[in-house]
Amino acid sequence: MAHGSSQTLSAADYLRAFYELPLGLTSFALFNLLHKVVRRIGCSAYRKKPALFSRWNILCGEVLDQPHQLSRYIVIAPRWNPHAAVASAGPFPVTKEITLEIGDAISGVGYWFFGAYPFPKFGSANYVSSFTKADSNGRISLQLEKGDYYLACRYYGLPEQVRYPAIWVDGKEIIPTTQASNNMNDFYPTLPQRGKPLYRAAHYHAYVMLKYAGLFSARFVKKHLLPVGNEDTVYLYGTVKKGEVLCIRFPQTVLNDHHIYCTCYNTASLPVFISNVETPEFLSDPLICNSMYLIRVMRRKSNSDAEVLEKISVTTTYPINPEVVGAEQH
Repeated sequence: MAHGSSQTLSAADYLRAFYELPLGLTSFALFNLLHKVVRRIGCSAYRKKPALFSRWNILCGEVLDQPHQLSRYIVIAPRWNPHAAVASAGPFPVTKEITLEIGDAISGVGYWFFGAYPFPKFGSANYVSSFTKADSNGRISLQLEKGDYYLACRYYGLPEQVRYPAIWVDGKEIIPTTQASNNMNDFYPTLPQRGKPLYRAAHYHAYVMLKYAGLFSARFVKKHLLPVGNEDTVYLYGTVKKGEVLCIRFPQTVLNDHHIYCTCYNTASLPVFISNVETPEFLSDPLICNSMYLIRVMRRKSNSDAEVLEKISVTTTYPINPEVVGAEQH
């Protein structure tokens, strides 16, 4: 489930639409072209050296420092999730099932999620989460149709030592348990400084799509904006002008059953504001540039309110005593 809100447009905004919408269309075409190129490169690499994909690949600064990796991630996973530890494994061929030895791996983790995604297609085939029970041996399986799949993992609330589970495919272990430190997200504060004109050109369409959301169907916006999620997480999204603050309000009872995470992205889709929402009246910092916001609302309990988005109000305003807002960053 997801709710979007369109920005209140001024007369000047309607004039800007004459050039912003064509630029957005060009950006959309460029992004789809880059996406196809990156996917083809990935398919070629998988066919040539499949053994390189038989491991847990943990998103961290060290990985992004490798040649072309930042450009790759910004195309295949443009809605960065700085609130979770993100890792992936595969792709690998599957006949029937993928089994995870989650027993010790999830010890101390606040919330965990594993999703199996078909390769090179899109969409989620199956997933398990904190609300899925493991068997008596601490294992959990994802039943799948025959094909190639990769696994995505997200951990929220990390212990000092992070473990990713051993992976078994059709009864054979292919990836052992992998350990990592819990500082993998330390790269996010400096990530916007690594933006390039190409990134802004490729992702500008997302900002335009949200700013003029009334011109597009909700289904179209969700398909091209939101990450592939699961039933445990719902989304709110929209735009914020440079200098504005984001205001999120809801009854205190919402926090009893849900975690709420707020991320604002610049027009290059790089996060410029990151915060947990822990009070029923939340104000962001003034945004340093025109931005998109994505609010993740994640349930704490299996029976949490399915209509929680109706209880959350999201507005934007200029601060009463505005601080000096830095030069616009893209």
